[in-house]
Amino acid sequence: ARQTLSNSDLKAIPTLSTLRYGVEILPEFFTEYLSKNDMGFYEIRRMPAKNDPMLSRIERMQAYEHLFIDTADEQYQTLQFEIRKTYDLWRDFSREQIVYMKDFERRNAEKGRQFRRGSFAAMTQSYGDYEWFRRQEQNQIELAKGFSNETVPTLIDLDDRVVTLSGNLQEQYEQWRDILRSMLVLERGEESVESKNN
Repeated sequence: ARQTLSNSDLKAIPTLSTLRYGVEILPEFFTEYLSKNDMGFYEIRRMPAKNDPMLSRIERMQAYEHLFIDTADEQYQTLQFEIRKTYDLWRDFSREQIVYMKDFERRNAEKGRQFRRGSFAAMTQSYGDYEWFRRQEQNQIELAKGFSNETVPTLIDLDDRVVTLSGNLQEQYEQWRDILRSMLVLERGEESVESKNN
Protein backbone atom coordinates (compact mmCIF):
# COMPACT_ATOMS: atom_id res chain seq x y z
CA ALA A 1 0.00 0.00 0.00
CA ARG A 2 2.88 2.34 0.83
CA GLN A 3 4.50 1.76 -2.57
CA THR A 4 1.35 2.94 -4.36
CA LEU A 5 1.63 6.38 -2.73
CA SER A 6 3.59 9.26 -4.20
CA ASN A 7 6.15 11.20 -2.15
CA SER A 8 3.72 14.09 -1.76
CA ASP A 9 1.03 11.68 -0.50
CA LEU A 10 3.45 10.20 2.03
CA LYS A 11 4.45 13.65 3.28
CA ALA A 12 0.78 14.60 3.67
CA ILE A 13 -0.08 11.63 5.94
CA PRO A 14 0.93 13.27 9.28
CA THR A 15 -0.99 16.46 8.42
CA LEU A 16 -3.97 14.44 7.20
CA SER A 17 -3.92 12.46 10.45
CA THR A 18 -3.91 15.65 12.53
CA LEU A 19 -6.77 17.18 10.54
CA ARG A 20 -8.87 14.00 10.76
CA TYR A 21 -8.33 13.97 14.50
CA GLY A 22 -9.37 17.63 14.56
CA VAL A 23 -12.60 16.75 12.71
CA GLU A 24 -13.39 14.09 15.35
CA ILE A 25 -12.74 16.42 18.29
CA LEU A 26 -13.97 19.75 16.91
CA PRO A 27 -15.84 19.19 13.61
CA GLU A 28 -17.24 22.72 13.42
CA PHE A 29 -13.71 24.06 13.02
CA PHE A 30 -11.79 21.40 11.07
CA THR A 31 -14.35 19.98 8.61
CA GLU A 32 -13.63 22.74 6.08
CA TYR A 33 -10.05 21.49 5.62
CA LEU A 34 -10.93 17.96 4.45
CA SER A 35 -13.04 16.29 1.78
CA LYS A 36 -13.59 12.75 0.51
CA ASN A 37 -12.89 11.71 -3.07
CA ASP A 38 -14.98 9.32 -5.19
CA MET A 39 -13.21 6.31 -3.67
CA GLY A 40 -14.03 7.43 -0.12
CA PHE A 41 -10.47 8.50 0.76
CA TYR A 42 -9.79 11.69 2.65
CA GLU A 43 -8.07 14.54 0.84
CA ILE A 44 -6.76 17.84 2.16
CA ARG A 45 -8.93 20.57 0.69
CA ARG A 46 -6.80 23.34 2.12
CA MET A 47 -4.34 23.81 4.95
CA PRO A 48 -4.76 25.94 8.06
CA ALA A 49 -2.19 28.68 8.48
CA LYS A 50 1.07 27.51 10.05
CA ASN A 51 0.60 29.96 12.93
CA ASP A 52 -3.05 28.96 13.48
CA PRO A 53 -3.34 28.36 17.26
CA MET A 54 -6.04 25.70 16.71
CA LEU A 55 -3.57 23.54 14.77
CA SER A 56 -1.04 23.57 17.59
CA ARG A 57 -3.85 22.88 20.10
CA ILE A 58 -5.13 19.86 18.19
CA GLU A 59 -1.58 18.50 18.00
CA ARG A 60 -1.38 18.90 21.78
CA MET A 61 -4.73 17.08 22.11
CA GLN A 62 -3.31 14.24 20.00
CA ALA A 63 -0.38 13.97 22.42
CA TYR A 64 -2.89 13.75 25.29
CA GLU A 65 -4.74 11.02 23.38
CA HIS A 66 -1.53 9.00 23.15
CA LEU A 67 -1.08 9.50 26.89
CA PHE A 68 -4.54 8.03 27.52
CA ILE A 69 -3.82 5.03 25.28
CA ASP A 70 -0.47 4.37 27.01
CA THR A 71 -2.15 4.58 30.43
CA ALA A 72 -4.92 2.17 29.39
CA ASP A 73 -2.33 -0.24 27.96
CA GLU A 74 -0.43 -0.25 31.25
CA GLN A 75 -3.66 -0.98 33.14
CA TYR A 76 -4.50 -3.94 30.92
CA GLN A 77 -0.98 -5.34 31.15
CA THR A 78 -1.27 -5.24 34.95
CA LEU A 79 -4.75 -6.79 34.79
CA GLN A 80 -3.52 -9.55 32.48
CA PHE A 81 -0.73 -10.42 34.92
CA GLU A 82 -3.09 -10.42 37.90
CA ILE A 83 -5.80 -12.61 36.36
CA ARG A 84 -3.57 -15.09 34.51
CA LYS A 85 -3.86 -17.83 37.16
CA THR A 86 -7.60 -17.28 37.50
CA TYR A 87 -7.99 -17.37 33.72
CA ASP A 88 -6.08 -20.68 33.48
CA LEU A 89 -8.37 -22.18 36.14
CA TRP A 90 -11.40 -20.86 34.23
CA ARG A 91 -10.15 -22.53 31.04
CA ASP A 92 -9.78 -25.84 32.86
CA PHE A 93 -13.28 -25.48 34.31
CA SER A 94 -14.68 -24.52 30.90
CA ARG A 95 -13.15 -27.62 29.30
CA GLU A 96 -14.55 -29.85 32.04
CA GLN A 97 -17.95 -28.25 31.53
CA ILE A 98 -17.89 -28.96 27.78
CA VAL A 99 -16.91 -32.58 28.37
CA TYR A 100 -19.64 -32.91 31.00
CA MET A 101 -22.22 -31.33 28.67
CA LYS A 102 -21.46 -33.83 25.90
CA ASP A 103 -21.72 -36.68 28.36
CA PHE A 104 -24.90 -35.16 29.82
CA GLU A 105 -26.48 -34.91 26.35
CA ARG A 106 -25.59 -38.55 25.63
CA ARG A 107 -27.07 -39.73 28.95
CA ASN A 108 -30.11 -37.49 28.39
CA ALA A 109 -30.76 -39.05 24.98
CA GLU A 110 -30.65 -42.49 26.56
CA LYS A 111 -32.97 -41.37 29.39
CA GLY A 112 -35.42 -39.91 26.90
CA ARG A 113 -36.27 -43.37 25.70
CA GLN A 114 -37.33 -44.38 29.22
CA PHE A 115 -40.25 -41.93 29.48
CA ARG A 116 -43.30 -41.69 27.26
CA ARG A 117 -43.43 -38.38 25.37
CA GLY A 118 -45.82 -35.93 27.07
CA SER A 119 -45.78 -37.80 30.35
CA PHE A 120 -45.19 -35.96 33.64
CA ALA A 121 -41.80 -37.68 34.07
CA ALA A 122 -40.67 -36.60 30.57
CA MET A 123 -41.78 -32.98 31.19
CA THR A 124 -40.03 -32.93 34.61
CA GLN A 125 -36.85 -34.19 32.99
CA SER A 126 -37.05 -31.55 30.20
CA TYR A 127 -37.59 -28.77 32.72
CA GLY A 128 -34.67 -29.99 34.84
CA ASP A 129 -32.41 -29.99 31.77
CA TYR A 130 -33.52 -26.46 30.84
CA GLU A 131 -33.00 -25.20 34.40
CA TRP A 132 -29.48 -26.65 34.49
CA PHE A 133 -28.62 -25.08 31.12
CA ARG A 134 -29.92 -21.63 32.19
CA ARG A 135 -27.90 -21.78 35.42
CA GLN A 136 -24.68 -22.50 33.50
CA GLU A 137 -25.48 -19.70 31.03
CA GLN A 138 -26.05 -17.26 33.93
CA ASN A 139 -22.70 -18.25 35.46
CA GLN A 140 -20.92 -17.42 32.19
CA ILE A 141 -22.69 -14.05 31.93
CA GLU A 142 -21.60 -13.19 35.49
CA LEU A 143 -18.01 -14.15 34.68
CA ALA A 144 -18.05 -11.86 31.62
CA LYS A 145 -19.52 -8.97 33.64
CA GLY A 146 -16.90 -9.48 36.33
CA PHE A 147 -14.12 -9.15 33.76
CA SER A 148 -15.61 -5.94 32.33
CA ASN A 149 -15.87 -4.44 35.82
CA GLU A 150 -12.18 -5.11 36.51
CA THR A 151 -11.24 -1.88 34.72
CA VAL A 152 -10.04 0.47 37.44
CA PRO A 153 -10.47 4.26 37.33
CA THR A 154 -7.79 5.95 35.24
CA LEU A 155 -5.85 8.93 36.58
CA ILE A 156 -4.21 11.15 33.98
CA ASP A 157 -2.03 14.12 34.83
CA LEU A 158 -2.73 17.03 32.47
CA ASP A 159 -0.75 20.27 32.55
CA ASP A 160 -2.77 21.95 35.30
CA ARG A 161 -4.97 19.20 36.80
CA VAL A 162 -5.41 15.48 37.39
CA VAL A 163 -8.34 13.88 35.55
CA THR A 164 -10.13 10.79 36.91
CA LEU A 165 -11.96 8.57 34.41
CA SER A 166 -14.30 5.80 35.56
CA GLY A 167 -16.34 2.98 34.04
CA ASN A 168 -15.27 0.45 31.43
CA LEU A 169 -12.71 1.33 28.78
CA GLN A 170 -15.28 2.59 26.25
CA GLU A 171 -16.92 4.85 28.86
CA GLN A 172 -13.51 6.17 29.96
CA TYR A 173 -12.57 6.93 26.37
CA GLU A 174 -15.82 8.84 25.79
CA GLN A 175 -15.22 10.85 28.99
CA TRP A 176 -11.68 11.57 27.79
CA ARG A 177 -12.91 12.84 24.41
CA ASP A 178 -15.47 15.09 26.16
CA ILE A 179 -12.69 16.57 28.32
CA LEU A 180 -10.51 17.28 25.27
CA ARG A 181 -13.43 18.91 23.45
CA SER A 182 -14.25 21.11 26.44
CA MET A 183 -10.58 22.15 26.71
CA LEU A 184 -10.53 23.20 23.06
CA VAL A 185 -13.84 25.06 23.31
CA LEU A 186 -12.64 26.84 26.47
CA GLU A 187 -9.35 27.84 24.85
CA ARG A 188 -11.15 29.13 21.75
CA GLY A 189 -13.47 31.18 23.97
CA GLU A 190 -10.56 32.71 25.87
CA GLU A 191 -8.82 33.52 22.59
CA SER A 192 -11.96 35.27 21.29
CA VAL A 193 -12.20 37.37 24.46
CA GLU A 194 -8.53 38.36 24.20
CA SER A 195 -8.85 39.36 20.55
CA LYS A 196 -11.90 41.53 21.34
CA ASN A 197 -10.06 43.27 24.18
CA ASN A 198 -7.11 44.02 21.88
